[in-house]
Amino acid sequence: MSQCWNCGASLEQVPLPLSRYARCPACAADLYVCRQCRHFDPRYNNACREQRAEVPRERDHANFCDWFLFNPDAYSGDANDTAHSELDALFGGAGTESKPAANPLDELFKK
Repeated sequence: MSQCWNCGASLEQVPLPLSRYARCPACAADLYVCRQCRHFDPRYNNACREQRAEVPRERDHANFCDWFLFNPDAYSGDANDTAHSELDALFGGAGTESKPAANPLDELFKK
C-alpha cells in the first residue's frame, strides 16, 4: 500500500508516475519530494543515495529531480510515534503536568 510521506494516508488513488504537482489527497503535501523518493536517506551527506542528484533547497517541497523514484513506504510516522511513547515512558509522559518551580518569595510573602 502506498502511503504519503507526511501523514501516512493511502495514495492508491494517485496516478503513477507522479506528476511534479501531485499532492496528498488527505494533507495536501507535495508528493514529488525527496522524502517520498527511494534515494532519500538522512544518513547520507546530502540525504540522498544518488550521488549525481542535485541537492534541492527543501526536501519536503516539490522539486525537479531527474532521479526521483517513488517510494510507497516513505511514511515513518510509526517510528516517530514509538520514539515519542518511549520518551514519555522514560520521563513521565505527556499526560503529567509540569509544575512551575517553587518560588521562595511566595512562601515568605504568603497571605
